[in-house]
Amino acid sequence: MFNSPLLNTIMEEKYGALHFKEHQELMFEHEHAIPAIYPIMGAIHTERSSAQQGAYTFGCSLVGNHETIIAECFAEKYPKANGSADKLLNKIIIPASLKEEFVARLHTMNINARTLFPGADGLGRSASEIVRQRVWSKN
Repeated sequence: MFNSPLLNTIMEEKYGALHFKEHQELMFEHEHAIPAIYPIMGAIHTERSSAQQGAYTFGCSLVGNHETIIAECFAEKYPKANGSADKLLNKIIIPASLKEEFVARLHTMNINARTLFPGADGLGRSASEIVRQRVWSKN
């Protein structure tokens, strides 16, 4: 998780505004690619991206690790925030032992495979979740 408007501001200060066509062409030229990650919001949403309320990042280098570049970018701009409780880049790791409980709680909020993955694949995943939930709740 990160503040995408802040990331965009930092990247524009450092590398200029994203010019998708120009940056896309440079992606394949590793020696000329810039290590920049721009947050982008799609103008055209699919049923799935609308359901997931997704935002995306565009990396100007095919070999660049998005997490690493974003973390370095924030640490460079805001060195005091790096490593503190109010970090600008956060990752939430849910232990496997809590997965079924999280799935059950999300389901009560109508967040499940059926709502996140519209279509037949989501329906199948949802059915699988329901079966696993019934087994988990009996334990």
